[in-house]
Amino acid sequence: MSDDNEQTDPGSGSEESTEEFVRRRAFTLAESTTEGVLGTIDSEGYPYTSLVELMFDGDDSFWLLLSNLAVHTDNIGRDVRASLLLREQPGDDQETLETTRGSYLGRVVEADDRRDEIKPQYLQVHPGAETFVDFADFRFYRFRIERARVVAGFGRIGWVGVDEMTDQQ
Repeated sequence: MSDDNEQTDPGSGSEESTEEFVRRRAFTLAESTTEGVLGTIDSEGYPYTSLVELMFDGDDSFWLLLSNLAVHTDNIGRDVRASLLLREQPGDDQETLETTRGSYLGRVVEADDRRDEIKPQYLQVHPGAETFVDFADFRFYRFRIERARVVAGFGRIGWVGVDEMTDQQ
């Protein structure tokens, strides 16, 4: 799944390849990000994006708390294929395009049957969700990652399969 680029990471002073660096960044970006842009496919086949809160499980999935009144949830009901765009926050002297960002591709399925397990973990990450987590229209969804395209700086770009990403733990 990864590119066969074996350059070393520029300026790192190490022998870590670009491929290894991108794999590592795919995992750390997922682990450190609590919000992203969810891309779904609408009823006419157009991409539809919305800002969502998320929680990474440290393995192969993001957990989302979605309302069944939302357009993205309706879209998932028709087509489970989706993407999540994540980015690290830029530092004080850093331009947005200098930050690591990744488009995670996967499938989203309702997983509210795991509510008792996921809810306490989710609320630790998103305490503000306490006000609506138990509303009748909110359900937990699992975004199972299949692969990601990560841009980790100039010349540090690559595809990462979920099995390669989880190897970075």
